[in-house]
Amino acid sequence: VFPTLDFGEDMIRLLKCSWFSDVEFEVIADSHSVEGEAANLKAEYVRVKAHKSILIARSERFKALLLGGMSESTQGTKPIVLHGIRESVFKALLIYLYSDNLLTEIRNDYQLIMELYVAANEYTLSRLIRLCEGILLNLLQIENAAEFLEFAQEYGMADTISNQRDTSQKVVNCFRRQCRVCLEYED
Repeated sequence: VFPTLDFGEDMIRLLKCSWFSDVEFEVIADSHSVEGEAANLKAEYVRVKAHKSILIARSERFKALLLGGMSESTQGTKPIVLHGIRESVFKALLIYLYSDNLLTEIRNDYQLIMELYVAANEYTLSRLIRLCEGILLNLLQIENAAEFLEFAQEYGMADTISNQRDTSQKVVNCFRRQCRVCLEYED
């Protein structure tokens, strides 16, 4: 009998303990909002450590950020400031990059998944985008249908899904139908 595979868990442990970390980011503390440029200027930032080699291997955006001649790649030991992303969202993004998965507590927080979807688009993480779309569809309920529909329209989520495959059109139609049903629901 082979022992269970713990690679993802080991990678998350590496991230959390920050052994041998060689890059540091500053992101907005969860206690602050990321709405508007003025809010970003007043926000409290927290530092999050990571490993360049993992980020570069998993994301073209991080590769360009850390190696491609951008000012961030030449900052040396100074932390890289990321405006417009909250600590919990960035940590969820890192967990995904390290383990190719999302923890249950992340999967159950639809607002976090919405923000993670936006970040996944910014960092061009196609698989994470699809994962977030699937999670959001599973978390759709009467109480959040209006917010989901607004989010899907604002961030092109429905268009992104429908561009993938013919069968994805069924998912888009189902999502829209569920939102309409939920919005029309009366006690």
